[in-house]
Amino acid sequence: MNLRHLFLDFLLRFQSFITLPLSPIKIRPAPSAEGYIYGQGSLSGKRLYLAKAENTACEAVAVYNAAVSFGAAVSFHDVCRAFLTRGALTLIFLGFFGGNPYSIKRVLSLIGLKGGAVGADETLKDGRYIISFWNGEKKLSLHTVFVRVINGAAAVYNFYPGDIAPRSFDIKKLSGLIIRCWRVEKAEQQGIENS
Repeated sequence: MNLRHLFLDFLLRFQSFITLPLSPIKIRPAPSAEGYIYGQGSLSGKRLYLAKAENTACEAVAVYNAAVSFGAAVSFHDVCRAFLTRGALTLIFLGFFGGNPYSIKRVLSLIGLKGGAVGADETLKDGRYIISFWNGEKKLSLHTVFVRVINGAAAVYNFYPGDIAPRSFDIKKLSGLIIRCWRVEKAEQQGIENS
């Protein structure tokens, strides 16, 4: 991690503590999808708050795909709404950088899932994970994906915008670039609440 990553990481962590729900703001219609979203490029022309969903919705796509993996009756629109009403967008940047990786737990709880932060080594074990990572050593952009590990093999959803199926991937290749890992599990009650 370089100095620029550390600074942006500080801003994201800071925002995750001070952001309040913003329910009075009108939400632009977000896309609904059935089944997994394999690549966010399929969201062309849609918006997540003020930004283009195809460029910034990776956190929402990861949470949505996690919900789908558990058979949750949640639409992508519900997940986008949850990011907004739970203050989980990068509002210090008006949402232009999508969701805040440190605030994903709030959204998971709203849609009937629970998330616990885990170390990168934990993601090699069987389970479901949401992983946020830097796109490269010198880039300030980050990406978030849903990962399902079965028998030690990782299937990654939405690794590239044009993906049409999950990818096999060696999570160890992200060593040193991972920002946050959430282990995702089903909570007691499921379904989106009315906010």
